[in-house]
Amino acid sequence: MNEPPVMNWWERIGRDEPVWAPAPPWSTLAEPPNGPLQDIPAGRGGPNWDRPDSAADDRKPRRSRVRRALVVAAAVAVGIGATLAVQALIGDDEPGRAASSVPADGSVIELRGHLDSVHTAAFSPDGSLALTAAADGRIIVWDAQNGDRLTTIGETGDYVATARFDSTSSRILAVVNGDVAIIDAETGEDEASISESADVTSAVLTDRDAAVVGYTFDPDSYASVETAVTRWDAATGDELSTIDEGAFPEALSADGELVALSTSDDEGSTITEIWNVADASVQSTLDVVQEFVYYADGAAFSDDGNRIARVTSEYTEESFEALTSVWDAATGDLLATLDDPAASDVVSVVFDHSGDIVMTTAFGSDFFTSTLTLWNAESGERIRTITREAVGGAAFSPDNSVIAVATADSTITIWDTESGDEVAVLAGHIGAINSIDFSPNGRRLVTASNDGTARIWDLG
Repeated sequence: MNEPPVMNWWERIGRDEPVWAPAPPWSTLAEPPNGPLQDIPAGRGGPNWDRPDSAADDRKPRRSRVRRALVVAAAVAVGIGATLAVQALIGDDEPGRAASSVPADGSVIELRGHLDSVHTAAFSPDGSLALTAAADGRIIVWDAQNGDRLTTIGETGDYVATARFDSTSSRILAVVNGDVAIIDAETGEDEASISESADVTSAVLTDRDAAVVGYTFDPDSYASVETAVTRWDAATGDELSTIDEGAFPEALSADGELVALSTSDDEGSTITEIWNVADASVQSTLDVVQEFVYYADGAAFSDDGNRIARVTSEYTEESFEALTSVWDAATGDLLATLDDPAASDVVSVVFDHSGDIVMTTAFGSDFFTSTLTLWNAESGERIRTITREAVGGAAFSPDNSVIAVATADSTITIWDTESGDEVAVLAGHIGAINSIDFSPNGRRLVTASNDGTARIWDLG
């Protein structure tokens, strides 16, 4: 079959690709919904960053489920539109066809080959490869240096929930059609298959073993009826240990060694325990901050597993309270409670790679903006807040020097973590951005989008 000419989206519509678009002048930015722009001292960056000593938002904490539903509906609408555009432009693209677009200056590589929205994009730990997973049921392995397609895994009709490289960069852990597969990254062949009776929510693959978390949810009683945290031999697929509890799995550590599980006692009070996956033992029980919280709305371990941050909401007959808190995972001691006026709208929490900074993302005061806040993980002191278009994802660079933030306008903004300065705006996607990952050296970024493509950006 003859190869069609390689063209990116902007060539198709007869326009120059706006790569590395400069940040707009501050005077052109719209005034944020919570009041006039802050007076930022020289060197502190643009007016979207507010200072730690600025006036706090006096809105009462509340959980806007309607707001969240509208945001989800808007995202679905965007996804449908992008899918139609992808199918019209890509057509019946065949597996195995080279489908990357590399500009002459090498500033961005466009990865084309999927037939539907791309929801996952990640570098291998050695930085030589990238993988993408999409709603078309396929996982594609790419040469991260030139964008060549190396391996296509899966078939149309499969459901790929997630995929990631193992610590050796030679294998892929994928959750496909509810089961876990360990796949050779070079050949695309299955090395082991792990069948779980519960729905898999997260998994980690090392060079030795795999930790898999799954649970079954009973929609009638709003209770977890089965939870399984299982450690498997990565070479044979044999089960090594398992934790079988009637609890909600909240977070799995980056190395797969720890898992946070929450349940309630007979009186309805919440108990959150940190379990050691290897020997199925309880490492610690978290100090109680809110009694009647069955599970966290969001939770994350620090990279080293020493700390855990949780977003929780407590409902009683008299009140509602939302909190974001940080604990010592080894002892269960409470380290900090974040004084966040937007706590009721926080939808995600992550640590930087040092574990010293916590980043929360919350819905803004309207449907289309988000606030992203950095906190000192030990003291709970707020460092700074950014207000932008609705944030679809954010990630720290490996050295924590910058943060990449994907927003609803299909761009990625790079921010200097220390100063708050806006470093660059990456433009080119024409659909919502679903995934962001830095290369191990922090010099490149890979993104996945509803427009059916992934991109590898050279950050210089």
